[in-house]
Amino acid sequence: MEYRISASAVVIFFAVLTITCTDSPPGNRPIAGFEALSGPYLGQEPPGTVPQLFMPGLITTHWSDTYIAFLNEARVCVYSTITDEGQRTYYTYEKNGRWTPPQRAPFEELQGHPNYTGGPKGRKIYFHSGRPTHAGDTRQDDNTWAIEWTGDGWAEPYPLPAPANSDYGEAYPSVTDDGTVYFFSWRRSDTRANDVYFSRCIEGDYQETERLPWPINTDYLELDPYVAPDESFLIFVSLRPGGYGSGDNYICFRREDGSWTHPINLGDKMNSPSGDGCPSGTPDGKYLFFTSGRKTEIAKGKKSESPDIGDSKDRDFYWVDASVIDDLREVMLTRRSAAEAIQSEYRANGIEAAADKLSAIYPAEEDSYYFSLYELLTICEEMMAAGKADEAEQFYRALLNTLPHGPRIKHGYAIACVMSGLAPRGLELMKDSASEDSLFSLEDTLAETGYLLSLYPEKTDEALAVLEFTVQEFPDSSFAYYSLARIYRDRGDIEQAIEHCRKAVELRPNMGYAVELLERLEQQR
Repeated sequence: MEYRISASAVVIFFAVLTITCTDSPPGNRPIAGFEALSGPYLGQEPPGTVPQLFMPGLITTHWSDTYIAFLNEARVCVYSTITDEGQRTYYTYEKNGRWTPPQRAPFEELQGHPNYTGGPKGRKIYFHSGRPTHAGDTRQDDNTWAIEWTGDGWAEPYPLPAPANSDYGEAYPSVTDDGTVYFFSWRRSDTRANDVYFSRCIEGDYQETERLPWPINTDYLELDPYVAPDESFLIFVSLRPGGYGSGDNYICFRREDGSWTHPINLGDKMNSPSGDGCPSGTPDGKYLFFTSGRKTEIAKGKKSESPDIGDSKDRDFYWVDASVIDDLREVMLTRRSAAEAIQSEYRANGIEAAADKLSAIYPAEEDSYYFSLYELLTICEEMMAAGKADEAEQFYRALLNTLPHGPRIKHGYAIACVMSGLAPRGLELMKDSASEDSLFSLEDTLAETGYLLSLYPEKTDEALAVLEFTVQEFPDSSFAYYSLARIYRDRGDIEQAIEHCRKAVELRPNMGYAVELLERLEQQR
């Protein structure tokens, strides 16, 4: 069967796009056994409150798995993975009581970098694409698209109208029952960092895009938002300090007045030092899916190379019972953030009072979810910004002495120091963490911190210093070379940019972002 999008369709290409969707996955990607499966979620045993690998050996394999979504009462599965041939998107569905072997998705090429979630009613996939949205569209930006499952195939994809799509880039869209779309974008004037935005849909019309407030959005990266169909909660990924390492999953809940609770880290079941992300819920609300780079019992064999940030070279699909969020909902909707009280005490009465408030609150409130480490570390950043590094150090020591999250506190404070202009102290703490904690990756932390610094024009000197130190200590740090290439490009030094970008591609040939950047740089020569 062939899938065609004509030039007269809603989506207009420069030429007719023809994709054969009966292509099988790569020969070394196992597909035997699908025909014996039946029932929702490919007939798999449901997980409990501890995340489990989803279909190890069939859908979750030694390749790096990235995105997964379910449609049609969980009887259609769409998933993406990175193979030696690049990023590939497949779908399988239950037909005559049995699941079909995976086929290449007809909208794979349209996606560019596959990045999607399933719609709230289980009929559509929402994804972002850099393809033109209409005749004469010459903007080089990503926009949100949708494609509907027809029962045995796919309808024609179409872009959402403005202002849900704009002159800026929109990525990882997630849609509520009423059509409101959440996504991440890089549109702030002072930085190229990602933030989470939404465009509300009222009686079918999209409203002007709004940026979610702090502390959902921070000066660090926020991306991959998944909003509940009833908009009752939001899960997203952030690289803020105080997490378990690389990107972590965070959750916040919507109050009756429309405001959001402060986000909390979803803990060590849904987060790990190896990077976790791509959260999504199933249309029936029963399960949450996410990807993780943590080590598993899967025989990894040959490893793929992901273009994502940090330690995401080899990710797997996990799923967990959605009841894990029920207790968190009650806690967060009824209790004030501990950090708010401590920060207020500091502003009113100084560092000693803030430290005393911290030690007074914790024993009375054993629930660790009450303590957002990022918000507590923000108090340190406030002190450093005011030139009070000694007070920041004192409060950091109080955190270490009071809370049971020593490695996360040290790791987070180190990043806060570097981002606040105290690089020597931050690098010292990072080295200490590497010697004390076997799970701490100094290479990834340095590369990510350098990248974060590079997103702020006024901090590029600091970014260069951190990244040059990174490649000196870790000559195989491909992401550091990629970040250096971006900095030199922005400074107009194309030759240096090409040199560093070539090194990144040499180290990781499948690093899509670096390959694309190198092509653009060589055209500018």
